[in-house]
Amino acid sequence: MSFLLIPPRVHTVSASRASTMKRTVLAHGTFDILHPGHIDYLRLAKSKGDYLIVAIGTDRMATVRKGEGRPINTHEDRKAVVQAVQFVDETTIAPDPTDDLLVNMLTLVKEIKPAVFVTSYPGFIERYADVFEDLDVEIVIDDRKVNSSTEIINRIVRRYGKNPA
Repeated sequence: MSFLLIPPRVHTVSASRASTMKRTVLAHGTFDILHPGHIDYLRLAKSKGDYLIVAIGTDRMATVRKGEGRPINTHEDRKAVVQAVQFVDETTIAPDPTDDLLVNMLTLVKEIKPAVFVTSYPGFIERYADVFEDLDVEIVIDDRKVNSSTEIINRIVRRYGKNPA
């Protein structure tokens, strides 16, 4: 298995800052329209350590995962909104050298080296349990499905149509 390297300038601050912390947690997501489910997910992630880094999916990866017309908000805007959450210590834009979210996130985990990786995608366990074990990274899977940006968008479209005033 091969992995693409993250350009060094992207995550050097995160890696150096995270290495000085007692227990670093890395969580990730698209966070297109921030909602209570996202807040619960981030709160869960923060409860697993002392320093929470949140990786925001790029616009390209959001389109790959969610379909045309997504994201609604740019990754820079989504990053700013997530960074404003009180218990988020740091945000970064996740690398996306491939269309495979799991490969991209594993690359980031190898770069940041968190004590805990929080995800809502059980595919990490299925594909990379041995890699996480070798890296001594605990995986926490949040499989609660409370709200979603897609559900919110669909509700808006049903209520107001595709071109609300």
